[in-house]
Amino acid sequence: MKEHVKILIDTRKAKGLDLSEVSRKTGIRQTVLESIESGELPELPVVYLRSFIKKYATFLGLSNESYSGLLTELDSRLAKEQLLHKPLTNESASIIDPSDRNVMTILKSQNYKELISDKRLVSSIMYLGLGLVLISIIYFVFFSSDSKPESSIVDNIEIGDEIKESQDEESLLNYFETSDSLVLEAFALDTSWMSVTIDGKKNEEILLKPGAKKVWKAAKFFTITAGNAGGVQLKRNGEKLEPLGARGNVVNNVKITKDEVSK
Repeated sequence: MKEHVKILIDTRKAKGLDLSEVSRKTGIRQTVLESIESGELPELPVVYLRSFIKKYATFLGLSNESYSGLLTELDSRLAKEQLLHKPLTNESASIIDPSDRNVMTILKSQNYKELISDKRLVSSIMYLGLGLVLISIIYFVFFSSDSKPESSIVDNIEIGDEIKESQDEESLLNYFETSDSLVLEAFALDTSWMSVTIDGKKNEEILLKPGAKKVWKAAKFFTITAGNAGGVQLKRNGEKLEPLGARGNVVNNVKITKDEVSK
């Protein structure tokens, strides 16, 4: 790995730059830059690391071909580690490059075969499902009956329906006046890591797999950081937003309000 990062080190030194200056101008933390140049890569998703390396190389004015060996070595090392030592899990899948479809296909097929071949696991799931069904039937047969007179039941149902309809109408009218008046939906087109901060207070980090969907609610705004900006489609209050960036690119601190998206 060290021979592949040598071009980054040599180019930076030739330009008379130190890592603190590179960090300040690229927005990449100095500790991450130090780890990349040492060949000891930090524990980050591959899409994040690739984006950092591309951003660093572009800042130094390097062509894609000049550091392609570094990206290839990064992908092959992580893919080989997964294939030889670890089954596919949500956590381990997060460090595989989502653009490498062959690796993802092999990993998934191996895990599915192992699950299917474990007959005890399949049997346990089947018995658990049957048990839940039986418990539900017993509950509804013996515990859901009401001893109240029929007229009282009807009156209660009618009153309950009226209250429910009134509450539904009030809820609909006040939807955009409540504290959660801003709704953000994320649909993953590719494996995408996101950090979402709600109204500057509550923060959530999530790794979305292709086809996954997540919804957040806020009173005023969201702040978004995405490790694969083009890998996720966002909607604000049902309105589709423009992509935050290209696939594989990192975007930081994008603010989304009811009226605008500021990067």
